[in-house]
Amino acid sequence: ICGPTLFGSYYAEVCSHIAENLRIPVLWRRFISEQQRTDLFAASACVVYPSIHREPFGMVAVEAMTHGTPVLVPAYGGVSDAIEANGACGGLRFEVWDSGDLADKLAMLLRDRTLWCRLSDDGPRVAQYFSVEKLADRVLGHMGLKGQ
Repeated sequence: ICGPTLFGSYYAEVCSHIAENLRIPVLWRRFISEQQRTDLFAASACVVYPSIHREPFGMVAVEAMTHGTPVLVPAYGGVSDAIEANGACGGLRFEVWDSGDLADKLAMLLRDRTLWCRLSDDGPRVAQYFSVEKLADRVLGHMGLKGQ
């Protein structure tokens, strides 16, 4: 588990207790370097973004898809929309607060090699659609300022 949280150290403590009770070893790092983040995305079979909040955008999902790493995101908020663009899809959605659905989707992704390859292949195209340059072009176009 990497990155900061809005809930401070309390969230880390709760996650540690849950992992300990489940006897699951978890590596927790509040901050990691950009190189470590890149290496983690590239080496991971998938990235799970289990937010329970209505995230306005899914930057973590987009960054993972840049590396061809499929993502699992909640079917809730903007992060849900950040896994598809122009007919390409780089991840799966699970129902928020439904750990069974999350587990099922994770198992499907890890067992179905054809599905994993399709999402991995599509991920960089989805990520490119959400690149800073492409987003800026769309915003400027929407404002009638593109090409000026």
